[in-house]
Amino acid sequence: MRRIFLNNLDNHNEWYELGPENREFHHLKNVLRGRIGDSFEVFNGKGLTGVGTVKNINRNRIKLNVTDFKEVSESRSKIDIAVSIVKTHNFSVILNSMMQLGVNRIYPVISEYSYIKKFSENKIEKWNNILIDAAKQCRNNYLTFIDKVYTIDEILSFDYSCKILFNSKYGKNIKNIEESICNSENILVVIGPEGGFSESELEKFQENEFFNIKLETNILRTETGATVTVGVLKYITEEM
Repeated sequence: MRRIFLNNLDNHNEWYELGPENREFHHLKNVLRGRIGDSFEVFNGKGLTGVGTVKNINRNRIKLNVTDFKEVSESRSKIDIAVSIVKTHNFSVILNSMMQLGVNRIYPVISEYSYIKKFSENKIEKWNNILIDAAKQCRNNYLTFIDKVYTIDEILSFDYSCKILFNSKYGKNIKNIEESICNSENILVVIGPEGGFSESELEKFQENEFFNIKLETNILRTETGATVTVGVLKYITEEM
């Protein structure tokens, strides 16, 4: 069943109205071509789903009746990822992949070699819309939203039981830390930009007890490295 995101979905309320100010209004009307009587799965990104039936539709309003509410239990990943911001299209690929893989949280990071260093609220809103669209497609009922852009120092201040830095220059094989990964309550993975982290940034990670891991001899693009890394970690932690 095709899906719609309703952030205000509540199992105590069966009626919802969408207007032009709501992004899902345009998606339902112009993309899904909704008509009176059509039904869609609706979800709020917090585990609540339902079946929404179009009861009325015109130029300015769509009225939905939602029934068959269900609370979907969360299988929460213990993997969070901090990834350096790259070109717009490539970063969109990363966000889409991370939502499909079901990471717990995504931290966009500005590093010394980041492609872009200035961001507006509008940019963050676009990123969150990409995450919503990915959740619709992959049927993920729990959304992670991006609240801000982080600096390296902010990432270093986070408290995680296992902190892993993947870089293209040097590092151990991931097999060397499988036990630490499996025994950790939460894991922070850091992926650098295509130019890698600067030497001063690498020193900071080392000082803050990050495991320095190199996946293979080939240098991977940031979006490829993020996807491969999370996939490997999910396999090790038996989340896949």
